[in-house]
Amino acid sequence: ERFIIFVDTLYETKTKLICSAETRLEELFTHDPTLLQNDDATNELLDFLKQEQEGVTIFSGQEEIFQFARCISRLKEMQTDGYLQANRSH
Repeated sequence: ERFIIFVDTLYETKTKLICSAETRLEELFTHDPTLLQNDDATNELLDFLKQEQEGVTIFSGQEEIFQFARCISRLKEMQTDGYLQANRSH
């Protein structure tokens, strides 16, 4: 989650990021993000965290899948010539 927030911050401030990884972007967090909720341990954790406290849901597996997909999309855009060549103050 911290990595996703980091990427969001860089993207929103139009800051360049130089990094490398031993795997494809889509495999940074899980081999297949659509399988996140098909694992018994993950399902138990999601069920526990979905319990409402004072009427507010504190966790949703779908939200994490969306955040992951958005992060991957932003990382791909940050690799484009347009993004890298844009005028920036940082």
